[in-house]
Amino acid sequence: MITKKYRFLFPLIILTGIVLLIYRTNLQGNFWLTGWDNLHPEFNYKANLIRAFFSSWQEYQGLGLPAGHGHGSELLRELFLGALSLIFQPILIRKIFVALMLFSGASGCYFFVSRCLFPEIKETYKRALGFFAGSFYLLHLITVQIFYTPYEAFIVQYGGLPWMAYGLYLFIKNDNKKSLAFLILVNLIFSSQFYVPTLFLVYIFFVSMLSIGFLKQRADKNKLKKILVIFFVLIITNLNWLFPFINYVRTNINSQLEAYNNILYSQDIYLKNANYGDLNSAVLAKGYLFSYVYENDLMMKVWDKHLQQPYVLFFAYFMAVVIGLGLLHCLFAAKKNRFWSFLFFSFFALIAVNVFPFSFLNELLRKINFFNQIFRNPFTKVAGGLHFVNSILFAYGLYWLAKSISSLIPNFYARAHLLKSLLMFFSVFLLSYQLIYLSPVWSGNLIYPRLRHEVPDEYFALFDFFKNQSAGRIANFPQNTPNGWLYYHWGYSGSGFLWYGITQPILDRAFDVWNKSNENYYWEISQTVYSQSLQQFRSVLEKYQIRWLVLDQNVTSYSSPKSLYLDQVKDLILRSPDLITIKNIFGKIAVYEVNLKTRPNNYVFIEQDPTAVYPNYQWSQYDQAHLENGNYITANLTKPHAENLVSYPFRSLFTLRRQSEIEFNLRENDNNFIFYTDIDPVFSRGRLGLPKISAPEFAETEKINLAKTILKPPKISINGQEIKWSDKQESTASPTSFALPTIAKTARLEVIIPKIRGYYSYQNSRFNQLASQPDRSCDPTLKNSYLKKEVLRLNWTIFLPV
Repeated sequence: MITKKYRFLFPLIILTGIVLLIYRTNLQGNFWLTGWDNLHPEFNYKANLIRAFFSSWQEYQGLGLPAGHGHGSELLRELFLGALSLIFQPILIRKIFVALMLFSGASGCYFFVSRCLFPEIKETYKRALGFFAGSFYLLHLITVQIFYTPYEAFIVQYGGLPWMAYGLYLFIKNDNKKSLAFLILVNLIFSSQFYVPTLFLVYIFFVSMLSIGFLKQRADKNKLKKILVIFFVLIITNLNWLFPFINYVRTNINSQLEAYNNILYSQDIYLKNANYGDLNSAVLAKGYLFSYVYENDLMMKVWDKHLQQPYVLFFAYFMAVVIGLGLLHCLFAAKKNRFWSFLFFSFFALIAVNVFPFSFLNELLRKINFFNQIFRNPFTKVAGGLHFVNSILFAYGLYWLAKSISSLIPNFYARAHLLKSLLMFFSVFLLSYQLIYLSPVWSGNLIYPRLRHEVPDEYFALFDFFKNQSAGRIANFPQNTPNGWLYYHWGYSGSGFLWYGITQPILDRAFDVWNKSNENYYWEISQTVYSQSLQQFRSVLEKYQIRWLVLDQNVTSYSSPKSLYLDQVKDLILRSPDLITIKNIFGKIAVYEVNLKTRPNNYVFIEQDPTAVYPNYQWSQYDQAHLENGNYITANLTKPHAENLVSYPFRSLFTLRRQSEIEFNLRENDNNFIFYTDIDPVFSRGRLGLPKISAPEFAETEKINLAKTILKPPKISINGQEIKWSDKQESTASPTSFALPTIAKTARLEVIIPKIRGYYSYQNSRFNQLASQPDRSCDPTLKNSYLKKEVLRLNWTIFLPV
């Protein structure tokens, strides 16, 4: 029997039982919880603790980069997980942590409501309302979506927000060392949510509104002092990740903003969110995950079907009505609690983007690039905060509903008895209905079923192998997609996991967003593999100082299995016996060592008298400068260089990125494509080198007489003066060079490429059958989006990419 002193434990016991049932139905079993976006420090605690401690520079991410995530925020969490590993097997660690966050969120909500709100009512009623809020927080569709593909930052936010609000309230109320210590402690414990730094902005807003609201409820002379102390605590408890991230924003934020994956998918992700921005979806709390398709099937198909049941919809709308009652109660009846309403509308506005007036506000804010980038996926950023606020409003709504019903009884004692009875009835009714409302959870659908896998032992053997190897970059194959999303035959699909078990840097696509050089490696190695160029393959290995190759035949592709090119990669390796030797085979994983000409010491080496190459460039599939000169430095024309200064004026000619990023210009007339750029005076009296040309590439075959061809070689001019090629030059493949004239300021270099017509060409017209074909763009960053314009001169309709 629980004594009166410990009656507050009874709701906690029920919540604990529910969490244990969730663990039993969703997490128990001999499988790893892995896939989607995941963190796995349990694969190598030592390596990951070092990365979290020295978080300013992340050497393991490809070519190394300043911390684009809040890596330092993981330090305390990883220490905690390391302590758990002394008791539990590694396969259990992530599953236990997920369950702990579920319990932490529900219990924190219970304590916050029962001890911080409703000061005017009895303890029994407070506990009941706290239990309502805690069970609502635990058993809700938003909870399902946060944990369906559990990412540590978001589930820590879920588990931490109620406790952070509790610590904030206690400090404002008591203002003593004990409450200050508790505030510091909860902010430290749950700081790992800021592994996604944008959550810190949401948290700052959340704390600001709560601080103002709590302080307004009290007659306090030290309001300014308390606010300063609170924000000092927020900053000081997050310095370990905040300073490195500020440095990243200052020095490298453009890498993220200009990354191919960002350009390609940001708008797509936002549109998936906006698709559920109508009032009905927002009320039901349906987010973007309901639109995701995996292997031609909706990820949340079970939940989508479940939500179509009338009894489920009834309870979902009933909860929304109760939240609405709580919202009205805070707005009009309990005016000191209006800040809860303001928080609700602030978070709700970012989800209900198709509902007026939120739609109007959203359109204005989306014009701000900073806002648009931070909230490209608004549901993940604000769902946790909105859910906590909804839980509070749900408790207020139930209290107002019970109080309103009991007020119909004139007798005071009968009224109090009815109020108590109503709260007890609500407790039993709501909990029973919530268990039914989330019935798919009890069949294992709180977690996406495709995240339960038996990781093959060969990967742990691979981890052990690299623990005994010295430093050196790893190139993993296949490299069939730029988006960094991997699929494996044994079921895994997600952002990757190898680097959590391997200390050495891996040139994986997951890191491209944070470093332009990482992405350009992909363009070069992709061109190398698909062109089967052995010369370029060897050049890329040397340029990026790749010491190890890991060829994983477990990787697959559901879109196009042939795109893996595994046999072709093997062929490139076999054709380089002097450069590449096999070191070990772990099942379907082969490890090769590259015998580099340069032997970096901890990724650093000295190159004697390197060639200086101009201009600097960002993107290219083919680095001719490295092929011809080996390791080089990028020239700065404001500084003097030795004789070995070389310029490649059209370095970004071949790239799958935006045309606005090239460092030269292009125009077109009826017969030619004209590439042009300016030559700096520093190259005055230098030499212009011409590449090898092949006559058939510039031969136009007549349609009528196939035996007759006309050579149309490129033309080159400097400041309008054409450089004459001899007939012998035009018909051979020999390179040549010419002396440049004296350049006073700058010189205009033009390369004119004739349009080859004839038998192998096609001349389009508005009357041709191809005019009716769907329009497509060769620029993959445009997602086949077009701007329709009328060309009046020809009276044609054309579509220009936007």
